[in-house]
Amino acid sequence: MDLTAVLLRFAAGVPHVLLVAVPGRPGLRMDTELLIRRRGWPEATSPAEADVLLVAGHPGPELGEVVESLWRGIPAPRVRLDLDDDATTAHLERLLDRLPARLADVRLAREEAIAAAAVSDVADESHADPAHHGEHGEHGEHGE
Repeated sequence: MDLTAVLLRFAAGVPHVLLVAVPGRPGLRMDTELLIRRRGWPEATSPAEADVLLVAGHPGPELGEVVESLWRGIPAPRVRLDLDDDATTAHLERLLDRLPARLADVRLAREEAIAAAAVSDVADESHADPAHHGEHGEHGEHGE
């Protein structure tokens, strides 16, 4: 067994969930929070400490952009769960039951790491673009 598999299985035992609760669905949010607490899983307070992004409800366009930004900030290995507005507690239970196995899956973890690195590379390239510096000058000029 390789070291990656061992570490993934260890880390997957206690996923850190970043919950995005869509306004207007308080029951779905409360059910989700309760089920996460019952499992003893901590709620992440930032993307950097999360393994899981759980979106409770269907976000509109503006919140959807925030969700995508949060997702990009979560390091691999990571899992994203999007719950429909009409998700039942039983459905949520099944998704959460399978979550540790998904986080411990070496193939999925490697795919997510590659995808996250590709997104990061694109962001780095766009930041290095001289056109990006138009209004605020070069980095050495900040605060002068």
